[in-house]
Amino acid sequence: MSRRVGVVAAVAVGILLSGSVAGAVSAGSTHFPRYKELEPNVAFWRDSFTKWTSKQIVFHDVEHLDLVYSVLSVDDLVTALPLKQQEDAIRARRKAEGERLEAMLERIGAGQSRTEEEHRIVRAIARIGHEPEYASTLAAQIRSQRGLGDKFCGAMERAYAYLPMMRQIMRSQQVPEELVALPLVESGYQIGADSSVGAAGIWQFMPATGRLYLDVNDAYDDRRDPLRATEAAARMLRKSYDTLGSWPLAITSYNHGLGGVANAVKTMGTTHFGVIARHYKGKTFGFASRNFYAEFLAASDSVTRAEEICGPIRVEPYRPDEFTLEASASLRDLAKAAGISVDELETINPALRDSVVRGTRRVPAGYRLNLPSGSEDRFALAYAKTGRSGNVVVAQASAARATASASERSIASAASGPRRHKVARGQTLSQIASHYGTSVATLQKMNSMGRSKMVRIGQVLEVPGAAGSAPAQPMVVASSTALKAAVKAAAEVDTGAAGAGSGGKPSAAVQAAEAAADAAKTAVAAVPAAAVVASTEPTAKAEPDAVLTTTHKVGRGQTLTQIASMYKTSVDELKALNGISDSRELRYGQSIKVRTSGTAIAASAPVGAGYKVRTGDTLWSIAQAQGTSVETLKRMNPSLAGSGLKAGTSVRVPARGSAVVAAAAAANTKATFASHRVQPGQSLSGIAQKYGTSVDEIKRVNGIRDSRKVQAGQTLRVPL
Repeated sequence: MSRRVGVVAAVAVGILLSGSVAGAVSAGSTHFPRYKELEPNVAFWRDSFTKWTSKQIVFHDVEHLDLVYSVLSVDDLVTALPLKQQEDAIRARRKAEGERLEAMLERIGAGQSRTEEEHRIVRAIARIGHEPEYASTLAAQIRSQRGLGDKFCGAMERAYAYLPMMRQIMRSQQVPEELVALPLVESGYQIGADSSVGAAGIWQFMPATGRLYLDVNDAYDDRRDPLRATEAAARMLRKSYDTLGSWPLAITSYNHGLGGVANAVKTMGTTHFGVIARHYKGKTFGFASRNFYAEFLAASDSVTRAEEICGPIRVEPYRPDEFTLEASASLRDLAKAAGISVDELETINPALRDSVVRGTRRVPAGYRLNLPSGSEDRFALAYAKTGRSGNVVVAQASAARATASASERSIASAASGPRRHKVARGQTLSQIASHYGTSVATLQKMNSMGRSKMVRIGQVLEVPGAAGSAPAQPMVVASSTALKAAVKAAAEVDTGAAGAGSGGKPSAAVQAAEAAADAAKTAVAAVPAAAVVASTEPTAKAEPDAVLTTTHKVGRGQTLTQIASMYKTSVDELKALNGISDSRELRYGQSIKVRTSGTAIAASAPVGAGYKVRTGDTLWSIAQAQGTSVETLKRMNPSLAGSGLKAGTSVRVPARGSAVVAAAAAANTKATFASHRVQPGQSLSGIAQKYGTSVDEIKRVNGIRDSRKVQAGQTLRVPL
């Protein structure tokens, strides 16, 4: 091949099958099922994150992501051209390569393949179960993707600073820690990331969505604060999970919207995401939404292997102290109180708007100011001195009394056993520690909190002291809280600052969001929960090949043949699973069981002793304590869906040591086909009926777009 400027330099590699070794989201995870139909997509995105670089453009099929036609190098353009000229040159080269591949696929579809590259493509098309003629369909489905492999280790250096904090937030919001991998998909862990459509920050919240969970105003935009944005993302994902009932759906809703995913579930009659991803044809359910869950799985695999790929990563964890301002102040004064420069304070407070940084606007009251780790108490005292009322002495005295009282009580309670405290609105970890005569460090250790001081309303903490005993004396606030109280008193004099706060969330927006969530729940409730389970009854002998099933709600006009095609199973299998003797018995709205290819949530789980629910318990905390999953608890306690958890009631839990999680081991058997020669007058409908398949499946296998173009004498491949 002659060398030409502007064509593939050295890496037109024909068909490259994305075959990276598959990692695991987490060993035996029941939260994130690995659907075998999505694994080629997961492998593709894994290679995009870690293998192909930003100087390479990968050309692939939009549906079969393991069908990679070529990898186009633009290294010479990046090296030789100024930045302003690079994009135009890359765009032109990208277009030329796309046109070359399209013409080649058209030739293959017409039976005119000649080159070795074309023969490789023919073999690759055969591997996905199609004849060469299908290349004509593929010609209209070429997509290109730029790699991120050379940026991955930089992203991981940023991630490692945030991951400890993010994991703690996920635990506090009772969502799986693996969700911390999602920002790799969204922003590459760049807190300053902006999208062309207005999304911002590490979690890429849109302005309207951000305002439902965060403060976004003229003074600051919490979408850009990694701590606050992570809190918001965890709450949002938890709400989506509670509405939709599975993590694949909840994660997809982060891209496609809660209502959009609920509509997909309702339309398809199933919550099996493998089927939805492959068959749902919603108008806005495009490439990004269809692949978002696979991207997340690939990101989680990649984050898990970060040090294997990049070598040791040593960065300082992001653990700022936090101080809620009781009065407005200039950034310069706040930096002076913190003992750092304005630039340093701005760096750890990326949410602040430019007007605040420039000094034309004050930091408003109510803002949660990030401070260098360990500096909160020192800052609080210095900040109090900025007030007008001279309450600094009062604050210092209150702090001294609080410290003395805490020391006295800590001696009395040291020998006592632990008890439980439910966090009330407005309480901080420092207040709780002082209340029970202990230290923040002790509470952090007892509750596996690391260095985090974050608590949430309703959270149940273990605290020192005999169970059931009352606190030694009424609540006494810790030192920094006393200082804040003094500051608040001083701030009341400063009437000019009274109106500078951000205010609450927009009530109308919150009400609209709640209404949307209720509507989504109604839509999803119409579809039986797709708990991918085997037999729930204890068995004397474990079955070597447990039948793993999900539930499908029959749509209007659907046949057993069509449903079997959707789930890659057979009509006989569906009949056997559901006790159906005659296919004509199938009715619209009927719920049937189908074999699934995803990870099983539970199989043959013997029931252990009942667990008595205590005040403050959640399904998540019970699952963690019992070594099981929320999904398993829901499956074993169907009444929870209607009644929820109530203190004093008992829930069924798996017996300790039982095998409550089983991985699907469905054989990856090749599909079989019959060869059919079309007779005069025959239609695709008649052929489909003869072979027990569907018209859509025959069209897909043979690359047929228009049924009217099928001619007598033509040979078709028909799936059996």
